[in-house]
Amino acid sequence: MADHPAPKIYIDDVLMDAHALDDQPVIAGLTIDYGVSSDLDMQGAETCSFEMLIKEPADLSFLDLGKVVAVYHEPVSTESSFTYFVGRIQRLSGAPDTAIKGALRIRITAVDFTADLANETIYNVSSASVPASARILHMNGWAPDGWMVNSFPLRWPEREHAAIVYKEKPFLELLDEFLRGQIMQRTNRSYYVPGSGPVKVITALQDSTKETARDRLGLYSDGRWGIIAGSPTAISTVTITQSARNMLADAGWTKEPEDVITEVTLQRVDTWDGENDTGTTPISSRSHVDTTAMRSAFGIRSVEFKTDLIAGADASEVVPIFEHWLSTESKWRTKELTIQDTEQLSITELSFLIAPTSRQTAFLVVRDPMANRPDRGTSDIRGIVIGGTAVWNGKKWELAVTLGRVPGIPEDGDFYTCANIATTASGYFADGACDTVGDELSINDFIRIGAPL
Repeated sequence: MADHPAPKIYIDDVLMDAHALDDQPVIAGLTIDYGVSSDLDMQGAETCSFEMLIKEPADLSFLDLGKVVAVYHEPVSTESSFTYFVGRIQRLSGAPDTAIKGALRIRITAVDFTADLANETIYNVSSASVPASARILHMNGWAPDGWMVNSFPLRWPEREHAAIVYKEKPFLELLDEFLRGQIMQRTNRSYYVPGSGPVKVITALQDSTKETARDRLGLYSDGRWGIIAGSPTAISTVTITQSARNMLADAGWTKEPEDVITEVTLQRVDTWDGENDTGTTPISSRSHVDTTAMRSAFGIRSVEFKTDLIAGADASEVVPIFEHWLSTESKWRTKELTIQDTEQLSITELSFLIAPTSRQTAFLVVRDPMANRPDRGTSDIRGIVIGGTAVWNGKKWELAVTLGRVPGIPEDGDFYTCANIATTASGYFADGACDTVGDELSINDFIRIGAPL
């Protein structure tokens, strides 16, 4: 069981060390809210809040709106350092402490640097029609000073994006219109370096809500067979496996509006008229994809995305976007999960679940959930962690995470059925019998297991 050290808090590049001197501030109630609640959303501002107990009169000039706040993991052995949160103080309030005579309690709320970007407007934007690989480079040129834009990787680097001209335009709006045409998400992956300050990074990564790779059979060191969960195929993910015994019993299942989408509308860029800002024209999925049966079954559930794709371009450029977001079936999913004991996670796993530098790359697999559930027939609970709330209670982290839409199951599973085990000559099973597997796997696991590579 891991013993996670208390996070360090820096304000204005000064460590708030509660134990250095008796009159130093004491940190309490640290809460980080991060990510998004829906796969359809781009990241908004993430928040961090905590309280400081000032026991004796002190100079509080380091507390002011706009000061940089960082919550930082300082390694105690061989693991790497990482940032839990970095942003600016947004709100301050103070009041006498009710328990300690003469003490002052300061409440601090900070927002990450996405709030800065949301207020950034760029002027005189002009670009000819270029491939995506060139447009992302332009985004770096248009980004506000001190920001870096990167991607992992572009989905269609050679796809042409439209010529655009704007007298002025919010930077995030410009970036998001480009990313929607690439089926990509945006995250603020800024981090903090003690003594140097924040490094501001905005990262584009492929949306991972559609498909996963096939599950595989794996062999543990003690000879038992286990499952290697197939991770989303769109981006590089880190699989974190936990037993359902480490999840609070209040986990439930939902079917929400974004779980069924029967129509998608894209705004595409018109040819510039030489005088006005670039305009857009809509195109609907029903123009290119037969969604009649879906709309008959579920009604019309529509979403709309603005893109910088060229109006009138070949349908092959827009059909993959339509098909990615259209939902052909309604699935139960577990959206919120509370981890009962985070000390069963390694510090590396914890960093992938909370740190902004790994946002939307943690793939959580929860093994052996209760049998009586609405999604009966699935072997476990899975999903990309798209958001959550992390609380440091003074001894350890309390963590609740939000999972994205249920990833699609590959069509080529169901390879290692009992019948296939009896007949295959793959060499995986010496005696061709189901009991070779042991008790780690269920029949439902085999539905997801594909043929060997």
